[in-house]
Amino acid sequence: MLTLSSDSVSHCKRHLIAAVLYVIAGGPQMMGAFPYEYRWLPTLFARESPLNPTIKTSYSADALLFFNQCFEAFLNSCFGFSLNELAYSLPYVVQYFGVPMTFELPAAAQAHNQEQIIQNNYEEFLAFQTHNKHAAGFISHLADQPRYM
Repeated sequence: MLTLSSDSVSHCKRHLIAAVLYVIAGGPQMMGAFPYEYRWLPTLFARESPLNPTIKTSYSADALLFFNQCFEAFLNSCFGFSLNELAYSLPYVVQYFGVPMTFELPAAAQAHNQEQIIQNNYEEFLAFQTHNKHAAGFISHLADQPRYM
């Protein structure tokens, strides 16, 4: 969905990928550095950057510091840059985690022989989340919002 926005070209692709990995890996289903559902992360990140947490933080301080240290080492060895270099791309990327998830099949898959299509392709569909009927409206909503920092 990042490619739907023209603002993506102003970001380094490697930084976008690393920022997405940062949010997913730090999320509640992985490391738990951000103990909130992904849909709340845009609001939380807007209030306080997880890259530079304060003493009185909304995050679990120990978990966040540990995660940031681990992710910093990962970035250095795999991407060749530091965690602070994500400061520009992270606020941009995290806003996409606010899109409502949907597990409905695309209209083409619902047309004929739905039972056979679901049986053969539903697991693969869920693995890739190829269709989200909210995506276009969500991108339009983001375009109308004030620009991130």
